[in-house]
Amino acid sequence: MKKTKTVLIDLDKLKNSYNGLGQFALKLGKYIAKNTCDDLKFTFLVPRNYVGYFGNQVEYEITDWKRRYFPRFLKSYDLWHAIHQDSNFYPNFKKTSYLLTIHDLNFLKEKNYSKAQKRLKHLQSKVNKATALTTISYFSKKQIEENLILTQPIEVIYNGIEIQEPQSSFSKYHFENQKVLLGIGVIQPKKNWHILVEMMKFLPQEYILVLAGDNQTNYAKFIHQLITRFELQNRIYLIGKVTEEEKYFLLKNCFSFVFPSKYEGMGMPPLEAMRLGKSVFVFPNSSIPEFCKDYAFYWNSENPQNMAEFFLNCNQNIDYQTDFEKKRIDYSRQFHWQNTIQNYLSLYRKILNHD
Repeated sequence: MKKTKTVLIDLDKLKNSYNGLGQFALKLGKYIAKNTCDDLKFTFLVPRNYVGYFGNQVEYEITDWKRRYFPRFLKSYDLWHAIHQDSNFYPNFKKTSYLLTIHDLNFLKEKNYSKAQKRLKHLQSKVNKATALTTISYFSKKQIEENLILTQPIEVIYNGIEIQEPQSSFSKYHFENQKVLLGIGVIQPKKNWHILVEMMKFLPQEYILVLAGDNQTNYAKFIHQLITRFELQNRIYLIGKVTEEEKYFLLKNCFSFVFPSKYEGMGMPPLEAMRLGKSVFVFPNSSIPEFCKDYAFYWNSENPQNMAEFFLNCNQNIDYQTDFEKKRIDYSRQFHWQNTIQNYLSLYRKILNHD
């Protein structure tokens, strides 16, 4: 009988399930736990409050100080999957194959040169220990190959998206007789949200802008200052973090989805909006064209009046929009978590069988 191999998956990012990496950890854990594998036995490394969250088909380790600082004294596994490049947890490298997922190298643009090189050097040390690498887009793969020394294969595995209709239709958000432009994501400078504020001055009064994400950041405070300066307090709302149910309601009921981000490893929110048939407005930055393709509208100028005119022109032809809506929905269906998980399971087996 073939021996069952043990696999640990590092889900420490569940400590903040509202951001992109937290959602990635949540969905990866959920779908792996759904797949029964006689040849693979899974353990999830999770914050204490997530022990048992994914059911009894998997085992659990806790992200405590012992696991962080003394890995060589703790239980070993045949394979360890670090699902993002900034994890502080490591396996016993003498006994364990190491799969590292690098989402992006956005820090090369976001940080000053000295800090970026320091972080790149630290990431290179992890890459040197890895048996294999994955990333989430061909854009990121190109970045990685250009900036890191690789001696092992790197595979692109796209993330899935999941938008589930909640059982209850209740929502605390009510935007009657208004057309909502919705943006979802972390409220940080790389998302470029501030350029939407002045654009709103050039749109008719029935349009409002709703941004969902942590509204306590310094960047959020800067956006609030812009809103006050342009006297748009009644047309722009930063509503803070939202639950999955609230996100569904907002996506379902918005007029259009706006996502002006500069740097994305993949950029899942536009695809989530497409799943519900919404028109999506983006800039052709980083990996965005790789995923949005011809199913989104691309601003080619950050001039606020030009952005507003482009937005209004794109939404004039209702018959065209109706046909385009179905195409967006059909296109987005290919990004399914079950496909993502099957790709990871195949890679796990490939690494373990090679060993």
